Amino acid sequence: SGHSVVQHSDLEMEGSWKELNQFTVRVMSGQDGNRQGRQFNNGFQQLELEVYVETAQVNGKDYPLSVTELATLGLYHERTPERVSTLALEREGIELGDPELWAVSTRPNRFHLANGRAAAAAPRRAVTNRESIVYLYLHCRAGAGQTRQFYAGFQADSKQMHYSTDTTVHNARIEVSAAQLQVLENDYSFTRQRVDGGGGNNEQDDFDFFLTTIDYWTFRYAHAKFVSCEVLGMEGNRVSPLTTPNISMITWEGPSQNDRMFSYTGLIFHDSLEPYPETVEFDTAMESIRKDLELDALPVDRRWYASGSLVLVNLRREDVYRRTLQDWVKRWLTPSLVVLLRDENGNSHYRRFSYLSTSKPEHRNYLDHISVSPNVLNAPQRAVLTLHNNA
Repeated sequence: SGHSVVQHSDLEMEGSWKELNQFTVRVMSGQDGNRQGRQFNNGFQQLELEVYVETAQVNGKDYPLSVTELATLGLYHERTPERVSTLALEREGIELGDPELWAVSTRPNRFHLANGRAAAAAPRRAVTNRESIVYLYLHCRAGAGQTRQFYAGFQADSKQMHYSTDTTVHNARIEVSAAQLQVLENDYSFTRQRVDGGGGNNEQDDFDFFLTTIDYWTFRYAHAKFVSCEVLGMEGNRVSPLTTPNISMITWEGPSQNDRMFSYTGLIFHDSLEPYPETVEFDTAMESIRKDLELDALPVDRRWYASGSLVLVNLRREDVYRRTLQDWVKRWLTPSLVVLLRDENGNSHYRRFSYLSTSKPEHRNYLDHISVSPNVLNAPQRAVLTLHNNA
């Protein structure tokens, strides 16, 4: 004889949706009924998009998209049609030289949205009984004036693809235009403030009668605050990620080995993702010199520094002989500083800061800056970024 065991279960297979009532993609606060948008082509400013999916009832019951279906939801190019690449979570945007011209993030970054809206503090996703709302954040590196159309799509658990263009509703697709920031030199300011050592009333007297001084040179952009700052490592006119940049600059009043009228710089910047700076930052080689001079860390003078600006601190002394510093230290700290600043709209500002030319009188008392423009050379293995002076 044989024996069999039969197990009965009261559990029913979980139901799922069969058809879609609505599937749309919208530009938040966009034009033409939220169908059109415009954003800077700097790779970091985001255009906030809303993707809305509503399923139809099945036998009077509601079923939203599943978690796995939501995970496949993305944006597609109208022309190709290829899926728009999604940036990894650690990437804030599309860097200059990256292969993508368009990309999406699943969460907002620190920069102001192109929609003129404040970004949400965390990724936004809403799911109700039959409705699913996902927010995507579009990045752009396309040429200025270019326009591209996109639509949304996802893969159902049944492996069938669904697209917002499956119907002819108004918000089946969006159209986005790339814009480029136009900056004039008059949009920048670079002002000096005597913060220690006496003076501050007369330009010439500040240097003639006060020899051990600290000046704050504040660099600002008139139309937005700076939120990030990177001093770039340079090999000639090429940006080199493998080259450690000098953070400080040094110079003397004259060429003599016995010259002791010495100037050097530090910098102050508040990165929006970092704590407020407490002390002036110096190059490690400069820190060693300051240690020999028995100088402590230099606190930031909050009377003269505010977030959103870059400050180069120029410190003047009369007791550092040129002959006392090692040659490699002098070579290391002589080059100018090439800085990449990003403003709160994600736009990049490349600047070169330096002392005045040694041929000019009192060159060590003054700092200057010029614009440098990037050029990407598409080498076989990697993109090489070169900088060219604009003045």
